[in-house]
Amino acid sequence: MFAYFGQMKFPAAIRAIVFGGLTVLLLGTPAGASGDAPVPRKILALYKSSEGRTEETNEIYEMAQLILNNLGFVVEYRDAEKPLPPIYDSGEYCGVLSWFVTDQMRGAERYRRWLGRVLDSGKKVVILGNFGALTRLGREPSRRDLHQSAQLMLRLGLRHQFLYYPNDGLQIEHLDARLYNYERTLTPKEIPGIFAVRSEDPANRVVLRLSQGNLRNDAAVIGSHGGFVQSGVIYFENRDTGLKQWYLNPYAFFSAAFGAESLPRLDLNTVNGLRTAFVHIDGDGFSTISKIDRWHLCAELFLSRIAKKFELPFSVSVIAAEVDPRYIGDGETVEAARALYRQHNVEAASHGFAHPFDWRTGKLELDSLDHYRFDPRQEILASVDFIRQELLPQWKNIRMFFWSGMCNPTEEQIALAEDSGLLQINGDAGRLWEALPSISSFAPPYAQTGRRFRINARVSNEYEFTNRWHGPYDGYRQVIRSFEFTDGQPPQVPADIYFHFYSLEYDGGYKALREVLKWAEHQNWSFVYTSQYVNMVRDFLGAKVYQPMPGRLVIQNSGAIRDLFIPDSSRTVDLARSSNILGFAREKGGLRVFLDSHDYHTVQLEKSAVRLSLPYLVRANVWIDSLTTRADTTSLFAMGYGNFRIRLAGMQPGKAYQVQLVSFPYLTTFVRRSGKAERFLREALQTSATTVKANPDGTVEFSGQGQNRTIIRVFPVSRGKYLLSRFRGVLLLITILFLIAGFL
Repeated sequence: MFAYFGQMKFPAAIRAIVFGGLTVLLLGTPAGASGDAPVPRKILALYKSSEGRTEETNEIYEMAQLILNNLGFVVEYRDAEKPLPPIYDSGEYCGVLSWFVTDQMRGAERYRRWLGRVLDSGKKVVILGNFGALTRLGREPSRRDLHQSAQLMLRLGLRHQFLYYPNDGLQIEHLDARLYNYERTLTPKEIPGIFAVRSEDPANRVVLRLSQGNLRNDAAVIGSHGGFVQSGVIYFENRDTGLKQWYLNPYAFFSAAFGAESLPRLDLNTVNGLRTAFVHIDGDGFSTISKIDRWHLCAELFLSRIAKKFELPFSVSVIAAEVDPRYIGDGETVEAARALYRQHNVEAASHGFAHPFDWRTGKLELDSLDHYRFDPRQEILASVDFIRQELLPQWKNIRMFFWSGMCNPTEEQIALAEDSGLLQINGDAGRLWEALPSISSFAPPYAQTGRRFRINARVSNEYEFTNRWHGPYDGYRQVIRSFEFTDGQPPQVPADIYFHFYSLEYDGGYKALREVLKWAEHQNWSFVYTSQYVNMVRDFLGAKVYQPMPGRLVIQNSGAIRDLFIPDSSRTVDLARSSNILGFAREKGGLRVFLDSHDYHTVQLEKSAVRLSLPYLVRANVWIDSLTTRADTTSLFAMGYGNFRIRLAGMQPGKAYQVQLVSFPYLTTFVRRSGKAERFLREALQTSATTVKANPDGTVEFSGQGQNRTIIRVFPVSRGKYLLSRFRGVLLLITILFLIAGFL
């Protein structure tokens, strides 16, 4: 079960009772799915260390992983020159993706045997670039090498002679417009050469065919066993800048090659149908005196001008040694940090003890600390303990660690953080480059390091938009174009508003940040804490989806990831025969189902129309843990800040409903420090109410201010009460006018 309590400390019983977790503890996990094979969500991605590639620096990670993740696949990396796992015996793997730049490989024959077993098992094999294992490293191919390699390519329906001819009047004979010219138009002059590859299987789909003289080259092919695209026709690269653009439509190609068109997929980029968004702040510049007023610390201006002005969830880190009076901090920095963490919409995080610049060499940003040398335990665990013990109010906790500098932790350092119960993020991200706009400029949600995963930031911070903070200092306003470029139905990347305290050092930086936040407030996004997003990624990596019978899906997860996309627009959800579902909505190409905070969900799909007599969620810009209906009252448990906008369906058409919001911004003040109900009501509860009328289609749309955890109750009221609420302002004005007239 997943429920978010990131910044608050709650006794377990209170959490379960107040926020609905008790039902999961009582019900447990139903049996049935464990004996079924899961929907194959994993792709084994291969690189070669002899080509200088690693898990974090290879073509698949840099170009393809984001696309595959957006298609619902979990990408795992292995060095093809080392023993590979027996994925042919696992139902979790959909197939293999390789992207090699040479045809020599250590252990080439071993790899070919392994690849043959993968094909025997019926799993998909997708080859981008070179075959990669034509011969052993440093050797010319033998007849045996050529025969075995050609036989494997024939298994894909391709006759490959492993011959290459430079471009000499090359022509494009056939091009499938549905799979090409995605970001850049492929032209013959940009293709370096032609290969002797022909499709032999009539069932294959030739996507791109080139010709040169009498030679025909099937350069991109999709078949029942996977797919193949040769080098030179996948993407364009500017040699001066290193920026790339896709020729190939990666979504359409990977979806077809891996057979993903009909697979249900979990979506990281949306929460309740709207774009996932979060704000996280690195601790750099916390104690810098702002040049805006030449008096306050940047951290103090952040609190007064940003955190208190914008009703958004902020995840904020500090560098421990910069705040701690025992090192380079003082009483002012401590009080500034304490005041910041008392703010109810601020989640605490650490940005290290001395801000390591390179986590693998130990180079420090704060390298003048007496008698201190890089120590991962000090950087991670001790910094978190200092924040918890010295800076946080009693009713908050710290669960987040933001990597610093190059954001290149080792597998052991990630394990140190995660095994201590911390969630971790930072690294890579991405931005739009107007010269060559491409989705390839944005990093995927995670990077594999050994058997651990570093969670990536998603959009670059102001450092990248301001010439490394040398100016222009208002450059961060350009990030809006990155958000717009990656938006869509569905979005391709979550909206990560990512910056440092030093944004408030100069007036230009502050104005740019304020402009971005004001713009973001008007977007139809679902804002979450950074810890919630990180939990979503971790859930995405570990979740399992089963299809025990046609029309029925079972999802086992930790309750963090909330949206399941089903690419079948002809279906509808039978809510009465489903469980732990908030609702669903139709969108282009399919059905989006919203999961609640439980760790086990069932979705019953029906072809024919189902009479939906239960209220259900259609859209919400806020994190919702549960939706229940008892008698005539529908209750939702939500987590978020600002103006909640929610749409429900399944209501009585034309009926009037009252919507009550009860927020608990300081619930733990009551739970931990007071046993008096009066204080609870005075300090903990904030209530509001409105009345709305259901539309003819049975939908109800409403909005209201929510702070922290909020209970939303929707129940029918009389027509008279509805009219009274709608015209209360008019009646009050008339009354005031009568009183004024009588006085005169």
